[in-house]
Amino acid sequence: RPCRIIPRRCLSSCRNYQYFLSCTEADKIKQTWLTPESQPGDRLPTERALEVHFQVSRTTISRALAALEAEGLIEMRRGSGAYVREKTLAPPSEFQMIGFIAPHLPPKEELQNPVLQRIGFGVERRASELGYQALMASSQFSLTHEIQLIEQFIQMGVAGIVLYPTRHLSDSTDPLETRWREFPLVLADIGSATWGRSMVQIDNFRLGHDLTNVLLRHGHRNIAFLRSHSAHLHNSVTDRQRGWEVAHTRAGLTIPESYHGWPASLALAQGSSQEDCAEAIVEELLKLSPRPDAIIAWDDPMAIALIGALQRNGIAVPEEVRVAGFDNYEAGRFFQPPFPTTAPEFIRLGETAVELLDEQIRGLTTPPRTILLSATIHPRGIL
Repeated sequence: RPCRIIPRRCLSSCRNYQYFLSCTEADKIKQTWLTPESQPGDRLPTERALEVHFQVSRTTISRALAALEAEGLIEMRRGSGAYVREKTLAPPSEFQMIGFIAPHLPPKEELQNPVLQRIGFGVERRASELGYQALMASSQFSLTHEIQLIEQFIQMGVAGIVLYPTRHLSDSTDPLETRWREFPLVLADIGSATWGRSMVQIDNFRLGHDLTNVLLRHGHRNIAFLRSHSAHLHNSVTDRQRGWEVAHTRAGLTIPESYHGWPASLALAQGSSQEDCAEAIVEELLKLSPRPDAIIAWDDPMAIALIGALQRNGIAVPEEVRVAGFDNYEAGRFFQPPFPTTAPEFIRLGETAVELLDEQIRGLTTPPRTILLSATIHPRGIL
């Protein structure tokens, strides 16, 4: 998963900083000029006045006003300024609605992304069984668009939202920590404990641990784990990496120091294709000492790309280096040579997220909680 996000769609740290800064100013504007006492048609101060008042750039103020307009709180009138918008009522509906927002929603007949597709299927199916109408939307890998969709869903009157977050930088204040605190919202697959939200996740620590043990039992002793970018918030990968480390410790083995920093050029791979990314990763791998006899990739597509890069560099797979993946993608099921992978129940994850959301909607859940779902290992090519 991460490689397809990092090269093409990850926002730069500068853009993320500016976005979170503008969100902060938007909240300040709401607290000062969009109070319960505000009347429709009230004019806000000019951008220049807001710039001086908050001591930030004009660009930040413009973005903050654009965010407030996207929320439906203000109206921007060309050549005149910003005005408080008249509050609108949510449209009536025969069914109680819930929303599902994900970075990408592939067609149902497309089996290339089992994670989002199957989670979405589980959300839709369980929502129907519980009497909800599920509204599905794609954030298109844009944090800004994700925030807009949440606001739009709330205005439309949805009772709650299942969210597969679009997040890449973990060192900035996240709007999920402060906004929509009283609104039912459940995170699916990834998330941060600092957000204070209920989450449903696969037990990726156990998966990383068990997959490493499968390789150890098969005789591999130099197992490298394809680490995630340090700024990448995808705790499924970091949890698997912890499982890989603990499995070595419990087996009495020491992971070579060079494996912890591999690949060092991961950040430099941005903008490249997955194949080019794999080539750069393998180029570094061939310099590691001792050379790994097994690699644990992020997912099946990355495993396939690494196998191709290894073979192009004259490395026999799996005889010299065995590659393992995750998530049991359709593309890997009949791939040659076969490679080990995992089979998380993503449909069940989507269903569980809706069940947890339903509890929140009915007021049965108070403190946030995290549900971990188990998964199985497919030791293809080994047994």
